[in-house]
Amino acid sequence: MLGRRKFTGAPGTPDIAERIKRRALGARKPVEELATPAIPANDSLRFPIRRTGVDCPEGRGGEPAEVLSFDATPTYRIQAAQPVAADLVAEALELMRDRMDLADLPPRERESLRPEVAEAIGEVLADLDRKLDATERPVLVERLLDDLCGHGPLDLLLADPSVDRILVNGPGPVQVERRGRRQSTDLAFRSDAHLMRVARRMAWRACERLDREAPVADLRLAGGSRALVVIPPIAVGGVSITIDKYRPRGLTLEWMVRQGNLSAEMAQLLELAVACRLNILVTGPRGAGKTTLLDALCRAAGPDERIVTIEDRAELKLDQPNVLRLETRGFAPGRHCEVTARDLTRSALLMRPDRLVLGELRADEAAGLIFAQAAGCEGVMTTLNAPHTRGAIERLETLMALSAAAAAPAAARAQIAAGLDLIVHLEKGRDGRRRVTRIAEVAGAEEHAVFVRDLYGFEDRGDDASGRVAGTFDSSGWTPRFVERAAELGLEVPAGLAGKREPAETGRIGTW
Repeated sequence: MLGRRKFTGAPGTPDIAERIKRRALGARKPVEELATPAIPANDSLRFPIRRTGVDCPEGRGGEPAEVLSFDATPTYRIQAAQPVAADLVAEALELMRDRMDLADLPPRERESLRPEVAEAIGEVLADLDRKLDATERPVLVERLLDDLCGHGPLDLLLADPSVDRILVNGPGPVQVERRGRRQSTDLAFRSDAHLMRVARRMAWRACERLDREAPVADLRLAGGSRALVVIPPIAVGGVSITIDKYRPRGLTLEWMVRQGNLSAEMAQLLELAVACRLNILVTGPRGAGKTTLLDALCRAAGPDERIVTIEDRAELKLDQPNVLRLETRGFAPGRHCEVTARDLTRSALLMRPDRLVLGELRADEAAGLIFAQAAGCEGVMTTLNAPHTRGAIERLETLMALSAAAAAPAAARAQIAAGLDLIVHLEKGRDGRRRVTRIAEVAGAEEHAVFVRDLYGFEDRGDDASGRVAGTFDSSGWTPRFVERAAELGLEVPAGLAGKREPAETGRIGTW
């Protein structure tokens, strides 16, 4: 026995009133959330979008799942829904650490530690004078294992399919992003030391260094999620952890149409553009869904195509049989070799890919990629952070000037116009939904400007009664220039894309 000593609590343990409050929250019924109904079939897709046999990820398919009344539920009470309260886990953990010799590093494996925890749990509960039934005791064991060899309270969020991103700013309440909205939770770390133990455990399992000399670590967790960990002295307010949840299955263009991210006619245009092997640039601010759309575009490629992807974080979820995935490697203390996207782009062009996919375009590789596209490299798809389509062209010119300082501005614009075919712009609306707000084609260049022509766009018409952004996806009426190329390749041109106005010979911006 452990001597049945009274638990006094670790530094930072809540007082009696706070513990009673937490117990009350633990007994409260969790807030009911909106159910996700089945998505009806969309008969308006006249152009058959190629199916990949991949269903939509859980919690991200239906339209009602995109909108959640966070005003009514300002705190996501995932801990309150657990049968074991957080204060009991903290008390049991302190006694468990007294009983067992548990070093922080190297961490024990979960299954090897489970028998010892299960054996000691009876004596721990006796010392705490607490009784648990047959359903609560296994839950307490799992929560203790989370703290002793896992990610602590973050394991509950990592297992929740409705959570897309986890944000930890010190030992305070953990925040999450769910269905496009940021939300606080009732989960928190007990102290700075508790949070630091979890952070160091993450780095150790990912075989990365994390200390005062290397205070920033970009980690891949065991389940495929990516975590960026920053510790003091760089993180002034305490340890910061940002986790992007890994989704084993990506979205298709058809699913994006059903979610309201774009119209059926826009999806038809994009699939035809991919089939014509156009060079496509996906733009938008951070968090607008550029990588998700890039993944959907890659899924529209043929199954026999050789696809080479280059990413800082391998996030694309392609299921084609001939995919080669490359990942950059940044500089870190003790690491002798740095591999940049520019290095990988140069190597990928020698691999004879049918399609080259770059996760994000930056200054180092911008000039080389644009020059390769202008020289005849087809089927290149990449993303770029930009506020709008015109801003994307301006930023692309700036990136080329930084990576190829000897190139004259007029020559850089000519290369952009020759190498880039289509720009797809996304934005995140006020309601949290991500939409394709512009599809434009590059129509030519003159000495002082690169001209683009809008083909489709989203017209914002305010908010409806439910708080969603109301609007329509409208066509400019111009016939895309690559329709003729599609006919030469023997591809079926959708009726909605044919029979429109022919583009002007000057190639200037179309107004609509």
